[in-house]
Amino acid sequence: MKTVRVIALLAFVALAVLGVSAADKVPPAYLPGLLQADTLPNGCVSCHVKVAADKDYTVVAELKKVKGHPDISKVVKSVPDGCIMCHKAGAKIATLGAVVHQVHFGPDTAKNVFVSTYGGSCLNCHKLDLKSGEMSFKKGPANW
Repeated sequence: MKTVRVIALLAFVALAVLGVSAADKVPPAYLPGLLQADTLPNGCVSCHVKVAADKDYTVVAELKKVKGHPDISKVVKSVPDGCIMCHKAGAKIATLGAVVHQVHFGPDTAKNVFVSTYGGSCLNCHKLDLKSGEMSFKKGPANW
């Protein structure tokens, strides 16, 4: 756990340093909750919402596109906590972190909505405690 804290803190420092380098014309670091307002306080369920009848991006709607994924609508009450019931270390299926990172930073980030629309910031999904250096998941109630 200490290694995760150190890596998270180093990543934050690197982003912050790069973000203030006006001489290199690097855009400011996008660190919601730290350098900008956090408009996505509940992580997954802040982004994954139903916009219209034909534009349902809730986690349940997105998982319907995944062949073989069970219906979680009656089991999962909080995201991502409910997902970790199955997607945990040592399980026969991929960990939640592996799945979510692959989907959000997949093979073509230039075409990825998470990167192009939401800035691809780790802090859209994670919270960083600056005192302890610990990174945690943002959580929210199921919205389906």
